Order: sequence, then structure tokens, then C-alpha cells
Amino acid sequence: MHPQCPISALLLSRIVAANKRGRQAMALSLPEGSCAELALFLYDDPEMHHVARDIAAVCDPIMVIRKGGAKGIALLAAADELPAIRARCRPAA
Repeated sequence: MHPQCPISALLLSRIVAANKRGRQAMALSLPEGSCAELALFLYDDPEMHHVARDIAAVCDPIMVIRKGGAKGIALLAAADELPAIRARCRPAA
């Protein structure tokens, strides 16, 4: 079973049709969770990997990993947006 798209069909069509800068601007207007879910949803379709990478680049990387697990890590790696996980997990001194 495939997950449902977290945004409307109209907004999805606009994001897909836009250039990288437009995609990222529209993705930034989404709540963090929806942005991550959209990137992961699009990453399920090999033809949409480029769109998913553009969106993942503006998502909170920790949210992408929480929502997608290993798939989220793969998406962030493809988008060159892997977070410094160890640095975020260290307690403050």
C-alpha cells in the first residue's frame, strides 16, 4: 500500500511543474511534517526522484529521517543534505 499524498492534487501539480527554486519555495510554505511526507511520497516514484530531492533539501532533515527511516536517510543522501546526527545527539556541555 502506498502512502497518500500529504498535499492537494493542485499544489502537487504546481510543485512538479515548477523549477527547483519554485519547488523549494512552495515546500517551505508547508508544515515541517507535510514537507517531509511530500518528499518521501515523491521519492517512492523513480520518475519523481529529482523533485523529491529538491524538496528534501529544504525539509528538516531530522523530520525526514523520523518519518522515513532508512528511506529518509537515502533521500537526504541523494539530496546531499545528510545532517550531522552525532552533533545533534550530543548533550550540551
